[in-house]
Amino acid sequence: MKRFLYATLNGYSAILFSDRKMAGLVLLAATFFNWQAGLMGLIAVVAANATAILLGANQSKIEKGLYAFNALLVGSSFSLFNQINIALIILLLVAIVLLFFVTLGTDYIFGYYLGLPVLSLPFVFVSFGCYFAFYNYPNFQVAGLHTFFADPWFPHQSVLVLFYFKSLAAIFFQSSPWAGVLIALVLFSFSRLAVVLSVTSYLIGIAFHFYLGGSDADLSTGVLGFNSILTAIAIGGVFLVPSWHSFALGLTASIISVLTASFLKIFLVNFSIPVMAMPFCLVTLLVLFGVRLLHNPRLPTVDFLPGSPEQNIDYFKTRLQRFGLEGIEIRLPFSGKWIVSQGYHGEHTHTGLWAESLDFMAVDEKGELRRGANNELDDYYCYGLPVLACAGGTVIKIVNHIADNPIGEMDVQQNWGNLVLIQHGPLLFSHVSHLQPGSVTVQEGDYVVAGDKLGLVGNSGRSPEPHLHLHFQSTPEIGSPTRRVSFSQYVKHNGQRRIRFNQIPAEGEVISTLEGDFALANFFRLAPGMQFQLQLAQKGQLRDEKWQVGIDFTGSRFIENDTGDKLFYYQASDYFAGLNYRGSRSSALFWFFMATYRIPFDRQDYTLSDPVSHRFFSSRIMQMYRGMLLPFTDSVLWKWYAAVSHTENGISLESFVSLQESGRQPFQVLLELQPAFPGKLIVKRQNETITITGIA
Repeated sequence: MKRFLYATLNGYSAILFSDRKMAGLVLLAATFFNWQAGLMGLIAVVAANATAILLGANQSKIEKGLYAFNALLVGSSFSLFNQINIALIILLLVAIVLLFFVTLGTDYIFGYYLGLPVLSLPFVFVSFGCYFAFYNYPNFQVAGLHTFFADPWFPHQSVLVLFYFKSLAAIFFQSSPWAGVLIALVLFSFSRLAVVLSVTSYLIGIAFHFYLGGSDADLSTGVLGFNSILTAIAIGGVFLVPSWHSFALGLTASIISVLTASFLKIFLVNFSIPVMAMPFCLVTLLVLFGVRLLHNPRLPTVDFLPGSPEQNIDYFKTRLQRFGLEGIEIRLPFSGKWIVSQGYHGEHTHTGLWAESLDFMAVDEKGELRRGANNELDDYYCYGLPVLACAGGTVIKIVNHIADNPIGEMDVQQNWGNLVLIQHGPLLFSHVSHLQPGSVTVQEGDYVVAGDKLGLVGNSGRSPEPHLHLHFQSTPEIGSPTRRVSFSQYVKHNGQRRIRFNQIPAEGEVISTLEGDFALANFFRLAPGMQFQLQLAQKGQLRDEKWQVGIDFTGSRFIENDTGDKLFYYQASDYFAGLNYRGSRSSALFWFFMATYRIPFDRQDYTLSDPVSHRFFSSRIMQMYRGMLLPFTDSVLWKWYAAVSHTENGISLESFVSLQESGRQPFQVLLELQPAFPGKLIVKRQNETITITGIA
């Protein structure tokens, strides 16, 4: 029953891209300003969830409101022109069953083949079909115009303000501006950025409409306004990561939705069918699909579970920019020191469709590419070195028979030479080429993991001297256009030795993998079920805390203390990283999270930094302030800094967090990696010292 209630409330909140139960409850109340629409909507939501449960639909999608929110719109729309009677309710129940299968099918097709959300397209399809069916059935009475009793007491406002609230109300088929006020409050509680997008898109949309000579009547119903508002919010902050670029695209798309609504009205007015949400659906889906095809780094899509625009930008800045957009670790395809002999947009061959490519050559300690000057293939340090898989995947194409070229010559008929093409995901393939003939060690159909040997560096194809070519692409054909993909972690040797995260090396950079540190790797080797007892000393008082390592059904690893605080982490073969923390900011677990936010397993001393979410250090008001600014500036970001030192006494890590706009440092943490996890932590903040030690 509890899950059913949550699924019902999520059906209301999902229309505004939220998953908050309280928002759903308030929106449910807002639908009863026109009680007929509210009642029909509620009946539809209950029927849709019951149908989905009886037919065995995915429980997660039911709870998220996928079936309910489309049903809510269908039910509410039925009351727009028809009085409620038994015949209308029977038709609605039949339509809900149809809607379930339409939603099930379109969600699969759009999600699997196009990578797109289905939005309210099922509602549009089913509602249009039912509206046409009304012409064939005479047992439906035309509904009169509904007015909420308190509408005459709505404060006198300009037409612009009145129509804005009526536009919000029209999302739920309400006509009262009071409903719009309630919806606006829900929108504000969910996202301030969404409110900015809603107001701006509304003003731009009606300005466009009036400039072209549009009628006031088109605005009074709220249809143009709400399509413009929903389009801007969806593109500007929900399905694209919020930024200047996404805002500009979202506002442009909102204008297109106004134009689309005007276009559709001409065809539908003769059937007395409202435009409803079709402009929003068509324009949003078209723009999102186009953005996915472009792979524009300025317009990253929200490929994770979308939340509010503020949540999306925070997640992007502190998770995706830390670990990459691909969802998998991308490693260098070699070991040892190599130089990027030709980078992205290189002047020789990295142009046009293949501009986003990298060429590598091995170097010695002096930076030389070869020994001697005999112009023999064997003179080059990289010739014959192993080529490694940069990530796990399936080998889908190999070429292994093309002869190496003599130095200075090229085979322009077979540009790529010997190659291996690996599929790592639905739209991610890696391509390594110019390999030695007969050196490829894998077969088509083989599954490889990161670091597996694929072949040896050669000089086949369009290659005047031995080197390794690497690029990534979105389709499986040889010669497909390339795309930007960053490496998860590597060392840059030009100047001061630096560890780089989630970056693409530039031409001329000397790079390598990390020098593995067994002691660090062993210290962070955690397994589900392990337990640890700690003692926290603060202001002369001692407090015990117990930790337990766990893993949830999604595979997420975490450490949980005895009060329910959780630290989510990622444990790779060559680094440990804290991902998220939920709970008290005064627990030993929180300070461990701050100390070990990212620890590469490298035997050399190093310094590093990583962005960390402002919500760990800000009040609710400051979170709202920084959340609104974060899409447009990094000055409100907090940065985590650390220095790892190897001494005779062991390994120590000193870290602190700093606010970029002011340089303020609220604390410092020193972690001594003693033989037993979790070591010893010393926290210094505001003239006090907190000591945390493990108890054997």
